[in-house]
Amino acid sequence: MNDKKLPRLSRANTTMALRTLAVAKLIKDRIREAESQARTYLAETAMTPGERLIATTDDGDAVATVSLSKPSFVGGLVVSDPVAFARWCEAHGIDHHGRPSVEFPEWFTGKDNLRAIVEDAGGEMPDGLEDTLVERKPSLRVSQTQDQSTRLLAEFITSAALLEAATLVDGDAQ
Repeated sequence: MNDKKLPRLSRANTTMALRTLAVAKLIKDRIREAESQARTYLAETAMTPGERLIATTDDGDAVATVSLSKPSFVGGLVVSDPVAFARWCEAHGIDHHGRPSVEFPEWFTGKDNLRAIVEDAGGEMPDGLEDTLVERKPSLRVSQTQDQSTRLLAEFITSAALLEAATLVDGDAQ
């Protein structure tokens, strides 16, 4: 459990603990919605992949860096059925350098070589190959130093001010 010493049992402490949880829930719910809207807005409207922007206070002090990653790809062409792929290669005059057990050399099943085989075949997907390429959406990351945290908290003293600051506005507000 927690090594910190808990306050003594009292009605006042119980009331404050309950109130703290109620306020925490309110703030988390509001912030979750505001964060979702802000992330969607920045990622889909205001930023381009690879861009970094600085969040500032009204006085221009930096309070965080927000960056939107470039999309990335995972997967690609893989040999899903070595026997079928070997037959296809043989039917198309490609020496796959496989052994009767149909174990291909590592270089032959590399993504670049498999892509070249598909291109050389006019885009035809060989038997035994599968394209597992999937594009990952850009991700948005917010980073903040301790100094930036302190500056941000100094600007928004109350929870209400924090929640108000976290609300997007309609239209083209300055």
